[in-house]
Amino acid sequence: CVRGNRGFLNNELNFCKVYQQPQASVYRNSDSLHVKADTLMGYFKSSQYRLKAWLHAVVFHVNFQGRCDTLRYNSADSVMHAIGKPVFWYKAMQIQAKDMQLTVFENHVFRGQFTGAAIAVESVDSMDKFKLNQIQGKTMMLNFTADTLSKICVMGQARSLHWMKDQDVWSGIEQVQSHEYNVWFKHGEAIRITA
Repeated sequence: CVRGNRGFLNNELNFCKVYQQPQASVYRNSDSLHVKADTLMGYFKSSQYRLKAWLHAVVFHVNFQGRCDTLRYNSADSVMHAIGKPVFWYKAMQIQAKDMQLTVFENHVFRGQFTGAAIAVESVDSMDKFKLNQIQGKTMMLNFTADTLSKICVMGQARSLHWMKDQDVWSGIEQVQSHEYNVWFKHGEAIRITA
């Protein structure tokens, strides 16, 4: 569903372009994926569609949010591609890179690929804004299981600063530098780093 205050529709070409407060919504079960931008363009054919949003594109869902300059989504391969200073938020984590691709199928995020100076920052203590886990590398791959982060693979000049807890007391910071490493998560929280 694409809507807005102004636009046009070509039923012969299955094409629409909406500007002036455009919004696209994809409904699946009880979840909805929403996209807003200065301009939206949609191509629809039977059950498949392509969507392009540009200038101040924003995507939001109950489990994640993002913003960028230009966003493209193709339901045939379920890939959402964001360029132009993309930022992705998942729970208390913020990820930035030059290029972002998310595999989103039936409103569930399965995988994220962040390339070009990728950095993830996560707040680990709501009482201390300076306690931040940081992950950095040339490329970052995120894997999700049932909309919960399960693994981050960092490739190329990989670095990490990770706050450690011992029996609910902050015990220090673990630093990892490697060409490649993995961060494993359980219930959305980092439990292990392997290089």
